[in-house]
Amino acid sequence: MWDYHFEVNRKNAEACQLDADAVLIHDPQPSPLVEFRKKGKWIWRCHIDLSNPVKGVWNYLGRYCEKYDAAIFSVGKFAQAMAIDQFIIPPAIDPISEKNRELRGDEINETVVKFHIPTDRPILLQVSRFDRFKDR
Repeated sequence: MWDYHFEVNRKNAEACQLDADAVLIHDPQPSPLVEFRKKGKWIWRCHIDLSNPVKGVWNYLGRYCEKYDAAIFSVGKFAQAMAIDQFIIPPAIDPISEKNRELRGDEINETVVKFHIPTDRPILLQVSRFDRFKDR
């Protein structure tokens, strides 16, 4: 399983431009990308709770995470003892980001028509993934 995980990251590294001045990798899944580092500062962003990780999983992923120049965690108690600089940056919404702007009426109507969304009933919206790890 771990061999496959690494191979997927190797293929992703080939498809990405990793020779930037700074690279920010988000979440544990792509953490092995650091093995394909070409230059620059590499920062690993983790928003999940690592305070009590499954040992085998952390032993595997942690060896990659330790190779970053720094790690960012959402909450202090989520952090894992590591030999690299760590920072706590709580999640936030950027109100001026393009994705957080008010939608125009014609954009809403176009989406409703495109996806055949009925407008005579309430809409239930799940923003994050809809699985057992999120809001179930």
